[in-house]
Amino acid sequence: MVDWNTETTEMDSLEFVSLREQMKDTDGASFSFDRVRMSSDAGSSGEGEVITLINTAASQAAAVWVTPYPDAKFEVAPDQTDGARLGRALARCFPGEDNAETLTKANEAGGTLTVRKNDFGESWAWLWEVTPTEE
Repeated sequence: MVDWNTETTEMDSLEFVSLREQMKDTDGASFSFDRVRMSSDAGSSGEGEVITLINTAASQAAAVWVTPYPDAKFEVAPDQTDGARLGRALARCFPGEDNAETLTKANEAGGTLTVRKNDFGESWAWLWEVTPTEE
């Protein structure tokens, strides 16, 4: 994958926020972004994929693993990681021919990620949604 907009944002200068902590504390999460970065060399092995949402005005970022996190407490199927869910939410909001086109559109528009509990039969599941920034 391609690194997106790293020339305009120094990753080391960003404060990273935890979406999972927000979800745990408030039964949901929200993050507004104007940049998206996809990394395919994350982790100590350099083989992980991570999507990072960046809010340049606030100097904040939220990163989620697309590939299963190597040190996770519980195993997760590759299609059920937070990053896979975020990727599908981005693709629904910014449909493209491939991941690169979807991420290009997301970078052009910016948006807001919202994660909330969604009733599912007798239980519930996290629903990941992205809405574009209104102009």
